[in-house]
Amino acid sequence: MKTTDIFLEIGNEIEKNRRIRKWTQKELAVKSGLDIKTICKFEKGQGNPLITTLLKIINAFDMLLSEFFLEVEKRIKMLN
Repeated sequence: MKTTDIFLEIGNEIEKNRRIRKWTQKELAVKSGLDIKTICKFEKGQGNPLITTLLKIINAFDMLLSEFFLEVEKRIKMLN
């Protein structure tokens, strides 16, 4: 599995959680204290998000880091 695939699955999980909450990218940006361009970039699987940045997003979702990455891991296993 390529690193870019992992980033894409992280982005897919961010988008999934945002849509479940019926939030716009702008709403997630405000709730996480990040720029909307950052949210957009991560949802597209672009860039290498720092763990501190991911924590801001995950905290905005009121999730645990382990919960979030368990879902990412499930997505990755489905690809293999």
